[in-house]
Amino acid sequence: MPDLSPAELAPSNLLRLAQAGMEHYAMANPTLTFLQQNGGAVFRLDCASGECFLLKLHLQINGRRVAPAHTISARMQWLADLKAKTGLAVQAPVRNQLYQWVTQIADDARAEPVCCTVQEWVEGDPPHGDFTGEQLFRLGAWMARLHHYSSEWVDGEGAIPSYTPSLLLAKLQGLRTSVELGIISEREFAQIELAGQTILRLMDVQAGDPSRWGPIHSDIHHDNVLLYQNDVRVIDFDGMLSAPYIFDVGVTLYHIAYQGLPARDALFAGYNSVRRLPPQPPGWIETCVAWAAIDNLAFQVTIPQQQTHPLFKKNMLQLVREYCGALNPEK
Repeated sequence: MPDLSPAELAPSNLLRLAQAGMEHYAMANPTLTFLQQNGGAVFRLDCASGECFLLKLHLQINGRRVAPAHTISARMQWLADLKAKTGLAVQAPVRNQLYQWVTQIADDARAEPVCCTVQEWVEGDPPHGDFTGEQLFRLGAWMARLHHYSSEWVDGEGAIPSYTPSLLLAKLQGLRTSVELGIISEREFAQIELAGQTILRLMDVQAGDPSRWGPIHSDIHHDNVLLYQNDVRVIDFDGMLSAPYIFDVGVTLYHIAYQGLPARDALFAGYNSVRRLPPQPPGWIETCVAWAAIDNLAFQVTIPQQQTHPLFKKNMLQLVREYCGALNPEK
């Protein structure tokens, strides 16, 4: 399915859809404020009571495919349970007047309805720069609490998608575009494929073990973290899927790698203060960082504006020479 057209993304059209969605919730004349387009269109709702909420229209933007309604609903249920059981400050969902997590809005411009969700507003400010050691400690502890909850959670309906080996292989093949763009050579792409085999072996070690594999956030980095007083909060669970917990760890490590080993140590210290990961094969940290880089860049390469950006080229070369090189030193 192609991205939405400029006309479909026009503020007036998005506002119309958001207003149609609001008719399904018991809120008295909330004020809608458009925030951003990121895997959908996001609005802030300010109610006369002083309560704030977040409304999201699940639309395909920047190549991010929209999950089906039953998957979105399963993620919302998981978030509701997570907050109820752990007390973590997360964007817990709000049911509509039909007691559903997902509202489907009919739209004459589309063959299928638009999925809409409303969630509680989470207060906090973005990091605006590097994480401190204390913030990384708290982030590691937050992640461990989520993973502990996931290890005891049972997906009776199987509605939350899994990170399958075929998904990883598809992402690897997606990176072949960087060869066609002249960013890396065929020989360098072979390095990425070889690293992929190492990742698949690590995935196999985790499979079927709830102490190793369960629902994760999958995208914990600066843009999805809020700081509030002494608390660290993580938002935007749209990428949630069932996967090895160490992938969550790897994603964060990839995004803080530039801060060096002290940052890594702080994250692990926080994580270990809550739970310890099961024993892992040698080199698992380097493997997970390479995995996170592959996952991130496989998405970036689908965005035309990113393909020619100097930072994308820099990150692709770093993937080959640093992260894959650490896994394939003889190559």
